[in-house]
Amino acid sequence: MKSIWEDTREGAYEYFSGVKDCYDSLIDDLSRKVFLARMAFDLGEWDGYVELVRCSGLMPEEEIRANFAWVDEFARTQKPVYVYGAGQFGGHTCRMLQRKNIHVAGFFDRNYTNIGTRCGLPVLAPPTGDFKEDYHVFVSLSLPVDEIAAALCDKGVPEELILNRTMFRLDADHQYFDFPEFYRGDGVFVDAGCFDCDTSIRFSAWSQGSYQKILALEPDPVNLKRARDNAALHQVPRIEFLQAGLWNVTQDGCFGALGNDSSRIVESGGERIQLLALDDVMAKDRLAFLKMDIEGAEWKALEGAEHTLKRDQPLCAISAYHKPGDQIALMKYLKQLVPEYRFALRHYTTLAVETVLYAILMV
Repeated sequence: MKSIWEDTREGAYEYFSGVKDCYDSLIDDLSRKVFLARMAFDLGEWDGYVELVRCSGLMPEEEIRANFAWVDEFARTQKPVYVYGAGQFGGHTCRMLQRKNIHVAGFFDRNYTNIGTRCGLPVLAPPTGDFKEDYHVFVSLSLPVDEIAAALCDKGVPEELILNRTMFRLDADHQYFDFPEFYRGDGVFVDAGCFDCDTSIRFSAWSQGSYQKILALEPDPVNLKRARDNAALHQVPRIEFLQAGLWNVTQDGCFGALGNDSSRIVESGGERIQLLALDDVMAKDRLAFLKMDIEGAEWKALEGAEHTLKRDQPLCAISAYHKPGDQIALMKYLKQLVPEYRFALRHYTTLAVETVLYAILMV
C-alpha cells in the first residue's frame, strides 16, 4: 500500500507535468510571458503584476518604472498604505504589497459595515475631506482606478496621495479578437456574458458578417436591456439574446444582479435565473467561436459544453483571471476535450484583470 507521502509526491509530479504541458502548448513568446506573469501574480508576487502590465503593451517601460518607483521607497520608509476595495482582489493586493514589505494599515470600502476586517486588518469607510496626509491609498487591482481616484479627489483626498491614480488602461479594440487567422466562420458566435453587447458589436464588424448568427447570453436584466438597445442602435444582423447564464447543466440557479460587469452566479440569495448547458443550446447548430467572460463560472460552463467542443472544435476566447490558477485549469480541461488545441494568452489592461485564454486549431 502506498503511503500518504507517496500519493502526495506522485500527485505533485503529475500536477507539475500538467503545468509544463500547458506551457509547451502555447504558440508564442508573448503567451509564455503572460503565462509566467499570471502564475506569479496568482502566487501573490508583486513582480507578476508588474509583468502583466508590461505584457499588455499599454504602458511604455519608462512609465512603468515611474509608476512603481514608490514601491521601494515605501518598503524602506514603512509609510502606511490603505487599499481601496476590500473584496477578493483587494485582499490579494494587500498580500502582494505585504510581500514587498510595504506597511498596509487597512482597507477602505463602501461596504465597510458588512465586511469589518480583511486579512486581519480593519475595513473603514472611504476617506473624505478629513483625510490625513500621513497615509496613502492604493486602489485594488480589480477596480477602475481613474474613476475611484476622481471620486476620492472630489472628496478632498489630495491627488498625490493616490499611488496608482493614472494606471488604468484597457485595449478594448483587440480583446477577444487577436487571432482572426484561426477563425473558420459560417457558424454561431456565442457571446457568454455579453454585458452591454460591445463584444458582439465588435465581432459582427471583425468577422465581416461571416457567421450564421450571434447568440448573446446575459442573465442581468439591466445589462440585457442595455445590450438589446445597443444591438438595435448599431443594427447588428442575426443576433439573438437569451436571458440566461451558462453552467454545466440546465437548471435554475441564483444570480447576484448588480447591473454592471460584476454581476455573477452565486451559491445562494440574489435572483432566480435560468442556467443553460451549452450542449443543450447548440444541439442543432455549429459553434464557430466561443467567447466567455462570466465572472468565475467559466469552468462549469465549459463542462456543460463538452459535446459541442469535441464536435465543433471552435476558436475560443475565455477569460482566465477570475480565480487563481484559472489559466492552468481551463487549458488542461480544453486540451483533454480537444487534444489538437494549442493556446495563446493575452493581457488587455494595466490592472490584474482581463487576461484572455485563446484555444486554437493550427490546421
